[in-house]
Parts: sequence; structure tokens; C-alpha cells
Amino acid sequence: MNIETIIVSALISIVIAWLTMRLALYRFYREKWWDKKATAYLELIDVLYDFKKDYEIVYQSAFAERFLDQDPNLAFDILSSEKEKNFWIRTEGTHEKLSKIIGLGPLIFTEAALEKLSAFDERGEEVAKAFNDDEFDKLDAYQEISDSADKLYDDFKNIALVELKLKPRHKVILENVWGWMRIQYVRAKDDYNANFK
Repeated sequence: MNIETIIVSALISIVIAWLTMRLALYRFYREKWWDKKATAYLELIDVLYDFKKDYEIVYQSAFAERFLDQDPNLAFDILSSEKEKNFWIRTEGTHEKLSKIIGLGPLIFTEAALEKLSAFDERGEEVAKAFNDDEFDKLDAYQEISDSADKLYDDFKNIALVELKLKPRHKVILENVWGWMRIQYVRAKDDYNANFK
């Protein structure tokens, strides 16, 4: 065997080993980063789910208070003062979690996702100010916040699917368009039926 062949074989082996190591490390870091993103999205979606459920409960309570005289069965939906106090304490903790996520967000979340979170937070403050200035009554304020929390939760489920590459962006967009079209159809059908009754 020739010395040149041995040197060439050794160099090729070293280069291939180095490339294999680099590719393995790249894949390892990419998977680790994906795990971090997945964990962050799961934590955020968990917080948004808490908002969605909590604001739905408080909206149902406000609705029951307003229409209790028309339907006595709504009394079961009204929160007691103790439950309402615990609710607001829990909601304050959820807001703190959301603020922490927003603070750490630029490391993981896209700019558009952070803008949605900030807009939700700002909308909550606007509704609270409008409620305090008597521009909104309690029921309207809670409905506005409940709807905002529900929409944000649904938006972030789709954002997470796209960002974590669990579903292609075009499929998410098409599903949203079809959902919107179905809603518009149902609304138009209901309006049509209401006009001819």
C-alpha cells in the first residue's frame, strides 16, 4: 500500500468524521431548541386557556346577575363573594405569568405573536378603564374580555402548530378561511330566517 493512499484515506476519514459530528451537533441543538419552543408554547397556551375559562366563568356570572329576574335557574351561575375574590386572585396570578412570558418572549416567539399578546393585554386595560369610566357595564366588559381571550387562545393554537412545524401554514390558513365562511353562512341563514318569521 502506498503512503499517499494512506494519507488520503486518513484525511477523508477525518473530514467525514468531522462533518458527521457537526451534523449530529446541529441536529441535537435544533431538536433542543424545538423542545424549548414547544415547552414555551405549551406554557403560553396553558395560561391562555386559564384566561379563556376564567373570563367565561365571570361573564356567565355577570350574565346570570343581569337576567336572574327572567330566569331563576341562573342563580347557580352567580359567583359568591368568596369565589369571586378567589377568582380575581387567581386571575392576577395568571396575568403575572403572562407578563413573564411576554418578557421572555423575544427569545422564542415571533414578533407577530408578541404583538397579539401585547394587544390582548392592552385591550384588557382599555376595557377596565372604560368600565371604570362607566362607558361599559359589567356584562359588556366581561363579554369583551372573554371574547378576546377566546380568540387569542384559538390564534395561539394555530400559531403554535405553524411555528413548531406540526402543520403547514397554508393548511392553517385554509382551515381558518373555511371556518370563517361557515360562520358567515350560518349568520346569513339565521338573519334570513329571522326576517321571514
